[in-house]
Amino acid sequence: MIAYQNKNLPIFHFQIICILSELFRMNENKTYFCFKLYIYMFRFIKYSGIILFCTTMLSCISKQSTQKELKVEIVSNITAKLGEGSVWDYQKQVLYWIDIEEGILFEYDPEANTTITHKAGKKIGTVVPESKNTVVLAMQDGIYRMYLDNDSLEFIVKPVSLLENQRFNDGKCDPAGRFWAGTIGPRKSCFLYKLDNNGTISEVLDSITTSNGIIWSLDSTKMYYIDTNTSNVRQFDYDVQTGIIQKGKVIIEVPDSLGYPDGMTIDSEGKLWIAFWSGYGVYRYNPETGILMQKIDVPAKNVTSCAFGGKYLDVLFITTARQGMSEEEMLRMPDAGKLFKVKTGIKGIKANFIKTSK
Repeated sequence: MIAYQNKNLPIFHFQIICILSELFRMNENKTYFCFKLYIYMFRFIKYSGIILFCTTMLSCISKQSTQKELKVEIVSNITAKLGEGSVWDYQKQVLYWIDIEEGILFEYDPEANTTITHKAGKKIGTVVPESKNTVVLAMQDGIYRMYLDNDSLEFIVKPVSLLENQRFNDGKCDPAGRFWAGTIGPRKSCFLYKLDNNGTISEVLDSITTSNGIIWSLDSTKMYYIDTNTSNVRQFDYDVQTGIIQKGKVIIEVPDSLGYPDGMTIDSEGKLWIAFWSGYGVYRYNPETGILMQKIDVPAKNVTSCAFGGKYLDVLFITTARQGMSEEEMLRMPDAGKLFKVKTGIKGIKANFIKTSK
């Protein structure tokens, strides 16, 4: 039995419970740790320790409140039907992003505050930078190179298994410059493909429905991947020399209440930032624990991709969609489909460029 040595101790006990309740409201993932810490201190320390503990908890709440108050800003008035594919070209200091349905590639220059529109003439799934004048697009019917000075397309390859009722969706380049892109189509009929440096394309994963976010760990030993319909994030062992992945396992399970994981990037601390379709925001996860760490609210129902950019890689750009919204939802969220940005206080890493023989 615990002996109370100060008649005021119960009121501190009550205050700490209130603080823990507030922490739970702000970030339920920290609550268990805080509760265990409180029990320890409640048993083994006295009045002064309780005061110190209260101060620490209040500081933690203040920090969490600051994170929660981050506000996104609209980058431009361009409204996409299905915005996607954000990637920062650190060499040109521009952001590429796309409107899948309209087959448009946008090239946004923050310094000049201008956007150049490149029309591909067919649906684009994703884009990766290649050189000052070229990007590579995974499109409706194959992979193409686009020359940005005149928007002309050069066919690269089409997988034999790509069917008419499928199209390429999201993708990125790995640390060796291989282009990984997956398809979307009828349930479990699609693939994740890898375009190797020598120009050959191969199937890496099958039974995919909606291939989406893909990124590699900071040490290039892990690959993280999302098939949206599974509502999870898988991790694979990755060999940067060969491009082989193996030992896939689920590291993050997403409850239906949060929405559906879509595009994904990684920050300089190795944490994952995931855009959520029907999730009204971007969520930051710890891939080692699977714990949700933070959410950035976005005034759009369907949030599709995110990428760190800017001169110091400290701006998170976020794409959204108007597709999949009711008329009532579009009235409530008129900025859906626009490109947003926010400074999170955390930096990203440089995007990988594609490296293939032309």
